[in-house]
Amino acid sequence: MLSEVVAEDVTVLITEQNVDFALDLAERAYIIDKGANAWEGTVEELNEREDLLEEYLSVGGAET
Repeated sequence: MLSEVVAEDVTVLITEQNVDFALDLAERAYIIDKGANAWEGTVEELNEREDLLEEYLSVGGAET
């Protein structure tokens, strides 16, 4: 249902713990750290930033 709203070109602010779900719908991403905007850009730009994915979103190439 949310994807239908996004398809209608309606602006939606999503705060979501499921990163894959949110980024599949989003065109832009914002990372807020301690109340301040730490980063903003397109989803494509974010996907290229392995450092941000690992530090803020707990995804990426880091192996445990």
